[in-house]
Amino acid sequence: MSVPDWMIDTPQASVDDLAALVRRLARSLRKAAPDNALPDQALDYLRRHGLEASILRATPPQATLPASETVELVASYRATADGFEKITTRAQAQADAAEPVGADLWYLQDTRQFVGNDVLWWAKDGRGYTTDLSKAHAFGAAEAARQEAARGVDRAWPKAYIDAKARPAVDFQHINHAEALAAQAPAVRGGEQQ
Repeated sequence: MSVPDWMIDTPQASVDDLAALVRRLARSLRKAAPDNALPDQALDYLRRHGLEASILRATPPQATLPASETVELVASYRATADGFEKITTRAQAQADAAEPVGADLWYLQDTRQFVGNDVLWWAKDGRGYTTDLSKAHAFGAAEAARQEAARGVDRAWPKAYIDAKARPAVDFQHINHAEALAAQAPAVRGGEQQ
């Protein structure tokens, strides 16, 4: 199987690589800063010069990009590098504020008291405190750190660490021996078979 000439590393192949990179940068910038006009300008530029299609196309490109315009396009992206970095930093901050996952999750303990030997955790949806981890709120790292700093009685714990230390427990307030025995099958009551 022979490779078409246009796929071999030629000046045109370099232009195609640059066009692909510009398309990727434009898509990334559009996601990070939807109001920024630069992605549309860059893609329009590629379209006007016949470079909007994928480099995987089956036929060689018809248009070529003059070197002076290539330099102009690269300079345009360099000029916005600082702005792009600020935009991506802001996008990262927004992502950090989104629903955290995995290692980024933390429980908050109210250190003022315990229930028996159990720790009191902040409950989901601001519903007070709970000793039941399934009802405890899992905070993102930034949110947990802010809350811990705001109230001296709160202590942030990594969720993975606490989950590994959890054990099933039975609350004595929810059990009744007479009720349990009455619910048993008649043949097993009293621990003996009849």
